[in-house]
Amino acid sequence: MRIIFILLLGFVFNSVYAQPAIDTIKYLYQPFAGDSAWLETSPGKYILVYNDKDILYDDEKKLELAGPRCPSVNPELKCNSDIFQGCNRGNVKTTMLTKRATHYRTVAELLSVLPNVASMKARGISSLETGARDVAENENVVVEKAFLFAIYKEDDNDFHMIIGSTASLQTAVLMNIEISGLPRRASAEVKKKFKRVRQIIESVPYLQNIPCMPSPVKLLRTPIELKNIRGSLFWDAQHAGGGVGPEAARPKSAWEIHPVIDLVVVGPAGG
Repeated sequence: MRIIFILLLGFVFNSVYAQPAIDTIKYLYQPFAGDSAWLETSPGKYILVYNDKDILYDDEKKLELAGPRCPSVNPELKCNSDIFQGCNRGNVKTTMLTKRATHYRTVAELLSVLPNVASMKARGISSLETGARDVAENENVVVEKAFLFAIYKEDDNDFHMIIGSTASLQTAVLMNIEISGLPRRASAEVKKKFKRVRQIIESVPYLQNIPCMPSPVKLLRTPIELKNIRGSLFWDAQHAGGGVGPEAARPKSAWEIHPVIDLVVVGPAGG
């Protein structure tokens, strides 16, 4: 069935876009469960095929302008660089705390001790790029063991990773963690630390060439075991929980580990 799906892609492009498939498809990437594929047809032109639907992304969609409130963002580097190109709470997202970390065995154990939604909303955390880290976020943590269900790159160049407390979505408590893009204003030494974490993920054979996907995000075929995920707490004030990640694996909490400053990739669960 999978082979038939791939062969049919040529027919899709010939019939829908009226161009020979061999001339338009730059690469095919298919790491996710189900009949899905992400194709680059020409520079800046992308097509996501999933669930029998075709979605065409062009430059305007892929490289949306940041707007006047964040002039330091270069729209041409969105989805196209290691440098962070976001705005909302950018200072916090790209700052590594240097304090000692508190260890938690699982995601569930960590989330059980963090302030609830009402408490965090009452703090009125600023969404400005230059806003400071809230006192409730002023902590480094380590999750000793977790399982990765989905990973994708947003156009701010952060890697979003949906992790869970168990290898089963039916029982896992989920959390979003993020490997940030490199700070725009930082020393070479600091940027090197951010780059090292990105290279850990990019060097894993089955996680290479992760496409920059606005939506939708598909689950990985097999959860990947991670150990010693280290980073700073972050409250995602933009989402109340449940709005991040693929539909089948959206964390209920808006708490994140962001930025992630270290982790170990063990390999596919049960492998």
